Amino acid sequence: MTLYHYERINLRRVLGYAVIIFISVACILKEAQGNPSAQQVVPEIPYQVDGVVYYPLKNVDNFGEEGIASWYGSSFHGQLTSSKEVYDMNGMTAAHKTLPFNTLVQVINLDNGTEAVVRINDRGPFSKHRIIDLSYKAAKKLRLVGKGTANVRLIALPNENKVTDTNNEHSESYTIQVAVFKNPNNANRIGEKLENSKVKPFNQDGALYYRVIVGNFVAFDDALKTRNEVRKQGYPKAYIILNN
Repeated sequence: MTLYHYERINLRRVLGYAVIIFISVACILKEAQGNPSAQQVVPEIPYQVDGVVYYPLKNVDNFGEEGIASWYGSSFHGQLTSSKEVYDMNGMTAAHKTLPFNTLVQVINLDNGTEAVVRINDRGPFSKHRIIDLSYKAAKKLRLVGKGTANVRLIALPNENKVTDTNNEHSESYTIQVAVFKNPNNANRIGEKLENSKVKPFNQDGALYYRVIVGNFVAFDDALKTRNEVRKQGYPKAYIILNN
């Protein structure tokens, strides 16, 4: 066999591998996207759980987060999610506190190196230290069903429907919400213990609340670093929110 024939065979192999990789990636994304007809368009508005107000992000560019993942299964199967979509434990979906609905997220299990892509269609988890609740199928793919939880890294994938401000490159900034109180004295007491903190009043459903916040960040990574530091100081419910 001539060198020419060898080169042709090698080229065919390379092209074949490339096609296989392309098809595999396409299948993963399609699986996570699910059935478009089942996806609901729900207004992304602030919401409150246990006294904490959460603000859905308007832009997921450069979003990354590390923390603990958990999963939920048969007891929620068939029930409505926060997006008004029916929860399917066999779909590649997940719940997150602030990522917009239908955001695709790459989840990396830092404990064993497995990866999966999920679509956000629910809110939560609201348990201490947990950052994402996975469907049963996603948890199975990440091999954390038996253990129940795992250390993970989240990376938001590009969203064609993202909201951008063409007039200002840095139109959004982040801050750390440490806690929310009805009593301003409690808020001020916490604020005095933290550097670069403020207490901001806001109205929610006709009631006045006081939010303790720390910092003002253009880069999400800087906000994430500060949030982790605040949590280490004894405030495990500190979260990153958009400035408004």
